[in-house]
Amino acid sequence: MYFKDIAGKPWYAAVTAVLGGLAGMLGSVFSQEIKSAFPFVWTWDAKDIIDGPYMWQPALFWMTLILFGYLFKHSISAQAEENREALGELRDNTERLETLIKTLPDEGFLTHFEDYCRMAAEETSRAIQPGSDKVDIEVAIVTCLAALGHLARLFDGHTGSFRYAIFVMVFKELPNDPDEKVKLRERLHFTEEIADMETWRGFLDSHLGFARVMDARGGSVQDDFARPFAMPVPLKEFRSDNDKPTVLPGAVEAFCYPERMVKLPDTMQLGTWFKNTSGFRPSLANEFDEYFTTGPGKEIRSLVSFPFGTSDSKSEEYKDEPFGVIVIHSNKVDILKGQGVKFFFPLTIPFRMMLGELFRRLPN
Repeated sequence: MYFKDIAGKPWYAAVTAVLGGLAGMLGSVFSQEIKSAFPFVWTWDAKDIIDGPYMWQPALFWMTLILFGYLFKHSISAQAEENREALGELRDNTERLETLIKTLPDEGFLTHFEDYCRMAAEETSRAIQPGSDKVDIEVAIVTCLAALGHLARLFDGHTGSFRYAIFVMVFKELPNDPDEKVKLRERLHFTEEIADMETWRGFLDSHLGFARVMDARGGSVQDDFARPFAMPVPLKEFRSDNDKPTVLPGAVEAFCYPERMVKLPDTMQLGTWFKNTSGFRPSLANEFDEYFTTGPGKEIRSLVSFPFGTSDSKSEEYKDEPFGVIVIHSNKVDILKGQGVKFFFPLTIPFRMMLGELFRRLPN
Protein backbone atom coordinates (compact mmCIF):
# COMPACT_ATOMS: atom_id res chain seq x y z
CA MET A 1 0.00 0.00 0.00
CA TYR A 2 2.88 2.37 0.82
CA PHE A 3 4.50 2.05 -2.62
CA LYS A 4 1.09 2.27 -4.26
CA ASP A 5 0.57 5.64 -2.58
CA ILE A 6 3.96 7.16 -3.41
CA ALA A 7 4.71 5.52 -6.76
CA GLY A 8 2.26 7.81 -8.52
CA LYS A 9 3.88 11.01 -7.19
CA PRO A 10 5.71 13.24 -9.70
CA TRP A 11 8.93 13.22 -7.66
CA TYR A 12 8.92 9.41 -7.67
CA ALA A 13 8.87 9.37 -11.46
CA ALA A 14 11.62 11.99 -11.55
CA VAL A 15 13.86 9.95 -9.21
CA THR A 16 13.26 6.82 -11.29
CA ALA A 17 14.18 8.68 -14.48
CA VAL A 18 17.37 10.08 -12.91
CA LEU A 19 18.44 6.64 -11.73
CA GLY A 20 17.79 5.21 -15.18
CA GLY A 21 19.88 7.94 -16.78
CA LEU A 22 22.64 7.50 -14.21
CA ALA A 23 22.75 3.73 -14.78
CA GLY A 24 23.01 4.31 -18.55
CA MET A 25 25.81 6.85 -18.12
CA LEU A 26 27.77 4.57 -15.76
CA GLY A 27 27.38 1.65 -18.15
CA SER A 28 28.68 3.78 -21.03
CA VAL A 29 31.60 5.46 -19.22
CA PHE A 30 32.80 2.42 -17.26
CA SER A 31 31.95 -0.32 -19.72
CA GLN A 32 35.45 -1.83 -19.63
CA GLU A 33 35.57 -1.86 -15.82
CA ILE A 34 32.15 -3.50 -15.67
CA LYS A 35 33.17 -6.17 -18.20
CA SER A 36 36.46 -6.90 -16.44
CA ALA A 37 34.69 -7.26 -13.08
CA PHE A 38 32.68 -10.26 -14.32
CA PRO A 39 31.85 -12.50 -12.53
CA PHE A 40 30.82 -9.86 -9.99
CA VAL A 41 31.64 -10.59 -6.30
CA TRP A 42 30.04 -8.58 -3.50
CA THR A 43 31.82 -7.74 -0.21
CA TRP A 44 31.09 -5.53 2.78
CA ASP A 45 34.74 -5.41 3.95
CA ALA A 46 36.07 -1.86 3.54
CA LYS A 47 39.72 -3.08 3.48
CA ASP A 48 38.93 -5.42 0.59
CA ILE A 49 37.20 -2.64 -1.25
CA ILE A 50 40.12 -0.20 -0.78
CA ASP A 51 43.14 -2.49 -1.03
CA GLY A 52 41.66 -5.49 -2.81
CA PRO A 53 40.98 -6.17 -6.47
CA TYR A 54 37.48 -4.79 -6.23
CA MET A 55 36.47 -1.79 -8.33
CA TRP A 56 33.84 0.70 -7.21
CA GLN A 57 32.59 1.48 -10.75
CA PRO A 58 30.88 -1.91 -11.39
CA ALA A 59 29.44 -1.93 -7.87
CA LEU A 60 27.97 1.54 -8.32
CA PHE A 61 26.60 0.60 -11.73
CA TRP A 62 24.86 -2.55 -10.49
CA MET A 63 23.50 -0.81 -7.38
CA THR A 64 22.08 2.00 -9.49
CA LEU A 65 20.62 -0.42 -12.04
CA ILE A 66 18.97 -2.63 -9.38
CA LEU A 67 17.50 0.38 -7.57
CA PHE A 68 16.20 1.77 -10.88
CA GLY A 69 14.56 -1.56 -11.72
CA TYR A 70 12.93 -1.76 -8.31
CA LEU A 71 11.50 1.76 -8.51
CA PHE A 72 10.50 1.30 -12.15
CA LYS A 73 8.53 -1.85 -11.27
CA HIS A 74 6.47 -0.07 -8.62
CA SER A 75 5.99 2.93 -10.88
CA ILE A 76 4.52 0.71 -13.63
CA SER A 77 2.34 -1.11 -11.06
CA ALA A 78 1.02 2.21 -9.73
CA GLN A 79 0.23 3.42 -13.24
CA ALA A 80 -1.58 0.16 -14.02
CA GLU A 81 -3.63 0.50 -10.81
CA GLU A 82 -4.53 4.09 -11.69
CA ASN A 83 -5.58 2.96 -15.16
CA ARG A 84 -7.79 0.24 -13.68
CA GLU A 85 -9.42 2.72 -11.30
CA ALA A 86 -9.95 5.24 -14.09
CA LEU A 87 -11.45 2.53 -16.30
CA GLY A 88 -13.77 1.45 -13.49
CA GLU A 89 -14.87 5.04 -12.90
CA LEU A 90 -15.47 5.50 -16.62
CA ARG A 91 -17.54 2.32 -16.70
CA ASP A 92 -19.62 3.52 -13.71
CA ASN A 93 -20.16 6.93 -15.31
CA THR A 94 -21.19 5.28 -18.55
CA GLU A 95 -23.73 3.11 -16.74
CA ARG A 96 -25.10 6.14 -14.89
CA LEU A 97 -25.39 8.07 -18.14
CA GLU A 98 -27.16 5.14 -19.78
CA THR A 99 -29.59 4.95 -16.85
CA LEU A 100 -30.18 8.69 -17.05
CA ILE A 101 -30.92 8.55 -20.77
CA LYS A 102 -33.35 5.67 -20.26
CA THR A 103 -35.01 7.50 -17.34
CA LEU A 104 -35.56 10.90 -18.92
CA PRO A 105 -38.96 11.47 -20.54
CA ASP A 106 -39.61 12.04 -24.23
CA GLU A 107 -38.64 15.29 -25.90
CA GLY A 108 -42.16 16.72 -25.86
CA PHE A 109 -42.77 16.09 -22.14
CA LEU A 110 -42.01 19.64 -20.99
CA THR A 111 -44.48 21.03 -23.51
CA HIS A 112 -47.20 18.79 -22.06
CA PHE A 113 -46.10 19.77 -18.56
CA GLU A 114 -46.57 23.44 -19.39
CA ASP A 115 -50.03 22.81 -20.86
CA TYR A 116 -51.25 20.75 -17.88
CA CYS A 117 -49.76 23.18 -15.38
CA ARG A 118 -51.50 26.14 -17.02
CA MET A 119 -54.80 24.25 -17.18
CA ALA A 120 -54.62 23.33 -13.49
CA ALA A 121 -53.61 26.87 -12.49
CA GLU A 122 -56.56 28.38 -14.37
CA GLU A 123 -59.07 26.07 -12.68
CA THR A 124 -57.48 26.63 -9.26
CA SER A 125 -57.54 30.42 -9.72
CA ARG A 126 -61.22 30.23 -10.64
CA ALA A 127 -62.00 27.99 -7.66
CA ILE A 128 -60.43 30.29 -5.04
CA GLN A 129 -62.12 33.45 -6.28
CA PRO A 130 -64.80 35.00 -4.06
CA GLY A 131 -68.19 33.55 -4.90
CA SER A 132 -66.92 30.15 -5.99
CA ASP A 133 -68.69 27.09 -4.62
CA LYS A 134 -67.91 23.46 -3.76
CA VAL A 135 -68.35 22.32 -7.35
CA ASP A 136 -65.72 24.79 -8.58
CA ILE A 137 -63.26 23.48 -6.00
CA GLU A 138 -63.98 19.87 -6.89
CA VAL A 139 -63.48 20.57 -10.60
CA ALA A 140 -60.13 22.21 -9.86
CA ILE A 141 -59.06 19.25 -7.71
CA VAL A 142 -59.95 16.76 -10.44
CA THR A 143 -58.09 18.90 -12.99
CA CYS A 144 -54.91 18.91 -10.87
CA LEU A 145 -55.09 15.18 -10.22
CA ALA A 146 -55.77 14.35 -13.88
CA ALA A 147 -52.81 16.51 -14.87
CA LEU A 148 -50.50 14.62 -12.52
CA GLY A 149 -51.80 11.26 -13.73
CA HIS A 150 -51.30 12.13 -17.38
CA LEU A 151 -47.84 13.57 -16.73
CA ALA A 152 -46.79 10.31 -15.06
CA ARG A 153 -48.08 8.38 -18.08
CA LEU A 154 -46.28 10.72 -20.50
CA PHE A 155 -43.10 10.56 -18.41
CA ASP A 156 -43.07 6.80 -18.95
CA GLY A 157 -43.76 7.29 -22.66
CA HIS A 158 -47.12 5.49 -22.67
CA THR A 159 -50.15 6.89 -24.47
CA GLY A 160 -52.76 4.26 -23.70
CA SER A 161 -51.31 0.75 -23.54
CA PHE A 162 -51.31 0.69 -19.73
CA ARG A 163 -53.76 1.81 -17.08
CA TYR A 164 -52.74 4.89 -15.07
CA ALA A 165 -54.91 6.03 -12.16
CA ILE A 166 -54.68 8.43 -9.24
CA PHE A 167 -56.38 8.93 -5.88
CA VAL A 168 -56.03 11.04 -2.73
CA MET A 169 -55.82 10.15 0.95
CA VAL A 170 -56.36 12.84 3.60
CA PHE A 171 -55.04 12.69 7.16
CA LYS A 172 -57.58 12.65 9.98
CA GLU A 173 -57.33 12.56 13.75
CA LEU A 174 -58.61 9.52 15.61
CA PRO A 175 -62.25 9.84 16.73
CA ASN A 176 -62.99 10.09 20.44
CA ASP A 177 -66.32 8.27 20.29
CA PRO A 178 -65.91 4.51 20.96
CA ASP A 179 -68.55 3.62 18.36
CA GLU A 180 -66.73 5.68 15.74
CA LYS A 181 -63.51 3.86 16.60
CA VAL A 182 -65.25 0.54 15.99
CA LYS A 183 -66.46 1.75 12.59
CA LEU A 184 -62.98 3.00 11.78
CA ARG A 185 -61.43 -0.40 12.50
CA GLU A 186 -63.83 -1.97 10.04
CA ARG A 187 -62.52 0.30 7.27
CA LEU A 188 -58.84 -0.02 8.13
CA HIS A 189 -56.61 -2.04 5.82
CA PHE A 190 -53.26 -3.65 6.58
CA THR A 191 -53.36 -3.49 10.35
CA GLU A 192 -53.17 -6.18 12.99
CA GLU A 193 -56.34 -6.97 14.93
CA ILE A 194 -54.49 -6.57 18.21
CA ALA A 195 -53.00 -3.20 17.22
CA ASP A 196 -53.37 -0.58 19.92
CA MET A 197 -54.91 2.67 18.68
CA GLU A 198 -52.98 4.48 21.42
CA THR A 199 -49.88 4.00 19.29
CA TRP A 200 -51.45 5.79 16.32
CA ARG A 201 -51.14 9.43 15.37
CA GLY A 202 -54.28 9.19 13.22
CA PHE A 203 -55.18 7.65 9.88
CA LEU A 204 -55.20 8.31 6.14
CA ASP A 205 -58.67 8.21 4.62
CA SER A 206 -59.36 7.74 0.91
CA HIS A 207 -61.48 10.20 -1.10
CA LEU A 208 -63.35 8.06 -3.62
CA GLY A 209 -64.84 11.05 -5.37
CA PHE A 210 -61.38 12.03 -6.60
CA ALA A 211 -60.22 8.57 -7.70
CA ARG A 212 -59.61 8.97 -11.42
CA VAL A 213 -58.37 6.90 -14.36
CA MET A 214 -56.58 8.57 -17.25
CA ASP A 215 -58.21 8.16 -20.64
CA ALA A 216 -56.46 8.16 -24.01
CA ARG A 217 -57.86 11.57 -24.95
CA GLY A 218 -56.11 13.43 -22.14
CA GLY A 219 -59.08 13.52 -19.77
CA SER A 220 -60.04 11.33 -16.83
CA VAL A 221 -62.99 9.25 -15.65
CA GLN A 222 -64.10 7.90 -12.29
CA ASP A 223 -62.09 4.85 -11.18
CA ASP A 224 -64.63 2.04 -10.82
CA PHE A 225 -62.07 -0.23 -9.17
CA ALA A 226 -61.53 2.16 -6.25
CA ARG A 227 -62.93 1.08 -2.88
CA PRO A 228 -63.09 3.04 0.39
CA PHE A 229 -60.31 2.26 2.83
CA ALA A 230 -58.15 3.80 5.53
CA MET A 231 -54.67 3.10 6.89
CA PRO A 232 -53.26 3.89 10.34
CA VAL A 233 -50.46 6.41 10.83
CA PRO A 234 -48.27 5.51 13.83
CA LEU A 235 -46.88 8.03 16.28
CA LYS A 236 -43.24 8.92 15.71
CA GLU A 237 -42.03 6.80 18.61
CA PHE A 238 -43.78 3.72 17.17
CA ARG A 239 -42.50 3.93 13.59
CA SER A 240 -39.88 1.24 14.11
CA ASP A 241 -39.42 -1.85 16.25
CA ASN A 242 -35.85 -2.95 16.95
CA ASP A 243 -34.71 -0.94 13.92
CA LYS A 244 -37.32 -2.64 11.70
CA PRO A 245 -39.86 -0.32 10.04
CA THR A 246 -43.46 -0.40 11.26
CA VAL A 247 -44.70 2.20 8.78
CA LEU A 248 -46.83 0.78 5.97
CA PRO A 249 -45.11 1.17 2.58
CA GLY A 250 -46.65 3.54 0.08
CA ALA A 251 -49.06 6.27 1.20
CA VAL A 252 -48.36 6.05 4.94
CA GLU A 253 -44.62 6.06 4.34
CA ALA A 254 -44.92 9.15 2.15
CA PHE A 255 -46.96 10.87 4.87
CA CYS A 256 -44.53 10.01 7.67
CA TYR A 257 -41.47 10.99 5.59
CA PRO A 258 -42.73 13.87 3.41
CA GLU A 259 -39.30 14.88 2.14
CA ARG A 260 -39.36 12.14 -0.50
CA MET A 261 -41.53 10.38 -3.03
CA VAL A 262 -42.13 6.73 -2.21
CA LYS A 263 -42.11 4.19 -5.00
CA LEU A 264 -43.28 0.58 -4.91
CA PRO A 265 -42.01 -0.80 -8.24
CA ASP A 266 -43.70 -4.20 -7.91
CA THR A 267 -46.56 -4.81 -5.50
CA MET A 268 -46.05 -8.56 -5.88
CA GLN A 269 -42.88 -8.18 -3.80
CA LEU A 270 -44.57 -6.54 -0.80
CA GLY A 271 -45.28 -9.84 0.90
CA THR A 272 -41.57 -10.62 0.95
CA TRP A 273 -40.83 -7.18 2.42
CA PHE A 274 -43.32 -7.78 5.24
CA LYS A 275 -41.84 -11.17 6.05
CA ASN A 276 -38.13 -10.34 5.80
CA THR A 277 -37.68 -6.62 6.44
CA SER A 278 -40.55 -5.05 8.34
CA GLY A 279 -41.39 -5.13 12.02
CA PHE A 280 -44.96 -6.30 11.29
CA ARG A 281 -46.38 -9.74 11.92
CA PRO A 282 -46.07 -12.13 8.93
CA SER A 283 -49.87 -12.36 8.74
CA LEU A 284 -49.94 -8.90 7.12
CA ALA A 285 -47.93 -10.31 4.22
CA ASN A 286 -50.82 -12.62 3.37
CA GLU A 287 -53.27 -9.70 3.49
CA PHE A 288 -51.11 -7.69 1.11
CA ASP A 289 -50.71 -10.63 -1.27
CA GLU A 290 -54.46 -11.21 -1.35
CA TYR A 291 -55.25 -7.50 -1.81
CA PHE A 292 -52.97 -7.12 -4.83
CA THR A 293 -53.68 -10.48 -6.50
CA THR A 294 -57.44 -11.06 -6.20
CA GLY A 295 -58.66 -8.09 -4.15
CA PRO A 296 -59.40 -4.43 -4.98
CA GLY A 297 -55.73 -3.79 -5.75
CA LYS A 298 -55.42 -6.37 -8.53
CA GLU A 299 -55.09 -3.56 -11.10
CA ILE A 300 -52.18 -2.06 -9.15
CA ARG A 301 -48.77 -3.50 -10.07
CA SER A 302 -46.72 -0.46 -9.10
CA LEU A 303 -47.34 2.91 -7.48
CA VAL A 304 -45.77 6.14 -6.30
CA SER A 305 -46.92 8.19 -3.30
CA PHE A 306 -46.10 11.77 -2.39
CA PRO A 307 -47.46 14.28 0.15
CA PHE A 308 -49.30 17.53 -0.53
CA GLY A 309 -50.38 20.54 1.52
CA THR A 310 -49.49 21.40 5.10
CA SER A 311 -51.11 20.26 8.32
CA ASP A 312 -53.23 22.35 10.68
CA SER A 313 -51.69 20.55 13.65
CA LYS A 314 -51.01 22.75 16.67
CA SER A 315 -48.44 20.25 17.94
CA GLU A 316 -44.86 21.44 17.63
CA GLU A 317 -43.72 17.86 17.05
CA TYR A 318 -46.04 17.39 14.08
CA LYS A 319 -46.09 20.90 12.62
CA ASP A 320 -44.41 19.72 9.38
CA GLU A 321 -47.01 17.07 8.61
CA PRO A 322 -48.62 17.19 5.15
CA PHE A 323 -52.35 17.56 4.62
CA GLY A 324 -52.56 14.27 2.79
CA VAL A 325 -51.02 11.99 0.19
CA ILE A 326 -51.43 11.55 -3.58
CA VAL A 327 -51.04 8.06 -5.04
CA ILE A 328 -50.45 7.37 -8.73
CA HIS A 329 -50.64 3.71 -9.72
CA SER A 330 -50.63 1.52 -12.80
CA ASN A 331 -51.11 -2.05 -13.94
CA LYS A 332 -47.58 -1.73 -15.31
CA VAL A 333 -44.55 -2.76 -13.24
CA ASP A 334 -42.08 0.02 -12.38
CA ILE A 335 -44.13 3.17 -12.90
CA LEU A 336 -41.91 6.23 -13.43
CA LYS A 337 -39.29 3.91 -14.88
CA GLY A 338 -36.01 3.35 -13.06
CA GLN A 339 -34.95 6.42 -11.10
CA GLY A 340 -37.64 8.56 -12.70
CA VAL A 341 -39.10 9.53 -9.32
CA LYS A 342 -36.02 11.71 -8.69
CA PHE A 343 -36.91 13.83 -11.73
CA PHE A 344 -40.69 13.63 -11.50
CA PHE A 345 -41.07 14.53 -7.81
CA PRO A 346 -39.81 18.15 -8.14
CA LEU A 347 -42.19 18.69 -11.07
CA THR A 348 -45.17 17.94 -8.82
CA ILE A 349 -44.56 20.95 -6.56
CA PRO A 350 -46.98 23.41 -8.24
CA PHE A 351 -49.74 20.78 -8.33
CA ARG A 352 -49.18 19.82 -4.70
CA MET A 353 -49.35 23.46 -3.64
CA MET A 354 -52.59 23.98 -5.57
CA LEU A 355 -54.14 20.81 -4.17
CA GLY A 356 -53.19 21.80 -0.64
CA GLU A 357 -55.00 25.12 -1.00
CA LEU A 358 -58.03 23.56 -2.70
CA PHE A 359 -58.51 20.85 -0.08
CA ARG A 360 -58.18 23.44 2.66
CA ARG A 361 -61.11 25.33 1.11
CA LEU A 362 -63.18 22.22 0.35
CA PRO A 363 -66.33 22.15 2.54
CA ASN A 364 -66.83 19.00 4.60
